[in-house]
Amino acid sequence: GSVMKRCMEQRMSVDNAVQQLVASAQKYWEGMRTEIRDQQVRQTLSAFVAKKVAPLKKSLIAALRAGQDQFLDLDSVAQGSDCDLLTIARFLDSSAVPAGKRLVMLANATKQRAGPIEAQYYELRPHFASTQDFFQWGVQVNG
Repeated sequence: GSVMKRCMEQRMSVDNAVQQLVASAQKYWEGMRTEIRDQQVRQTLSAFVAKKVAPLKKSLIAALRAGQDQFLDLDSVAQGSDCDLLTIARFLDSSAVPAGKRLVMLANATKQRAGPIEAQYYELRPHFASTQDFFQWGVQVNG
C-alpha cells in the first residue's frame, strides 16, 4: 500500500507507478532471499501493456504461418519452456534466419540484439521481477 500511496502522491504516470510496484516486489523478495532459496519459492511478477497484445499476436501468427514446417520443433520448445512466451518468441525469430546462421545466432544469443518478435515481447512486458537468480529453477520463465 505505501508504494502505491507514494506513487500517487508524486503523481507518477501509470507506467512509472507499475514499475515502482514491480521493483518493490523484487526488493521485498531480496530481503527474504535466504528463506526463498531454502524453500525453493518460485515467484514472478510481470506487468503487461494491453495495447501491445494485438501487434504481438499478429507477429506470432505470421511467424507460425511462415514456419509451418517447424511445428514439431515449436511444440518441443513450448513444452520444454513451460510455454514461456519469450522463449517461443526467440525460437520464432531464430526460425526466420537461414539454417546456417541460426546456430551462430543461438550460440551468441546473449550478444545479439533482440529479434523483432522478442522486441515486441519486451514492449508487451516492460516490467518483470522474479526469484530466478536466488536458486536454480528447473525451467526459466519470463513472465
